[in-house]
Amino acid sequence: MTVEPSQGPVLVCGLGSLGQTCLLRLLDFGVPLWGIDLVPPVWEHPDLETVLAGRLVLGDMRSPRNLSRAAVSAARAVLLMSSRSSVNFEAALQVRLLNPTTQIVVRSSTPQTSLGALMERRLPGIAVVDPLLLTASAVAQALGPSDLQPPSRRDRQLQNRYPTLDGEPQSESLYAWQPRVNVSLSLFAPSP
Repeated sequence: MTVEPSQGPVLVCGLGSLGQTCLLRLLDFGVPLWGIDLVPPVWEHPDLETVLAGRLVLGDMRSPRNLSRAAVSAARAVLLMSSRSSVNFEAALQVRLLNPTTQIVVRSSTPQTSLGALMERRLPGIAVVDPLLLTASAVAQALGPSDLQPPSRRDRQLQNRYPTLDGEPQSESLYAWQPRVNVSLSLFAPSP
């Protein structure tokens, strides 16, 4: 019996604060959840331990064995939330080998922007997200256009500090940055 991608579980790897926040948000969708972490998590919300009972794999998220134990082959989506970008990128490649159709969300940090953009272009179904920039975008949007100041000298320094793969400075201001996450929330909606 094969599982349709729209009916499979969502796997969250890296169960620190961000990974647990993702799990809490996913609870409302009523989808089966799995988790992987190197060590037993310190649960920030009491329901999470109950929700993941029997569906928490302890070990390295880059390991094919651990990913298989966490039902990656049937997963509709995999969220890689380690605070170490390199671990997330390595795990994303392994996930893609084990499940060519799953949607993958990779947490990355700003210095890894070029690598993330390259992965998004070359591998289908991968979205690379920097939580810091998502937060900056949300704050900027909350301020509203009339409250935004022109990009500061500090913004231009950040743009020049993290060049793209072709060596050119990034052309986006932190204020104008829009997340490139194209993972549809319909992935998490219960199947009819």
